Amino acid sequence: MAIENPREIRGVEIAAKGNEINRLNASTYKVRSQSNVEKWYLVVKNDLNEWMCECPDFVYRQIPCKHIYSTKYSVTLRRRVTEQN
Repeated sequence: MAIENPREIRGVEIAAKGNEINRLNASTYKVRSQSNVEKWYLVVKNDLNEWMCECPDFVYRQIPCKHIYSTKYSVTLRRRVTEQN
């Protein structure tokens, strides 16, 4: 299955770097900005099981951004590793 969504592609790229996502707890993460390495965006899974991000792209468009996609990939990878062990 090929990924065609540009935000999702960039999310995979962020997750693949391995050090761009910091897990704060089960539903809160910080994801490094790609354009400003000093900037981190807060990504949170709310009580309705919806992902939200404080980046301008998500705030303006209200659709999943690259930070949300990267976090979702990170969570999925962590779960798969845990299941295998």
